[in-house]
Amino acid sequence: MFSAGDRTGRDGVTRGPALVSTVIGKDPSVGGTMSVVRGLVKSAVAVKIAQVAQRELSKPENQRKIKEGLRKVQDKVRRSPA
Repeated sequence: MFSAGDRTGRDGVTRGPALVSTVIGKDPSVGGTMSVVRGLVKSAVAVKIAQVAQRELSKPENQRKIKEGLRKVQDKVRRSPA
């Protein structure tokens, strides 16, 4: 089909490093715009994850589950031989 150095396969589709760099946003014609956009998206995702975590941790039933889990871990640590 194509070797590691080929850019196109028998079907005429570009493959290899040129396609991969375009797919992951390292197209030189785009410049630093993609890295800025990627950074903004990562920040937005991190903020949303923090909001969801805070909301879930504020629920009493989840606080109870966390306390029970910690208690179980502490019991196992205490029982294990040193």
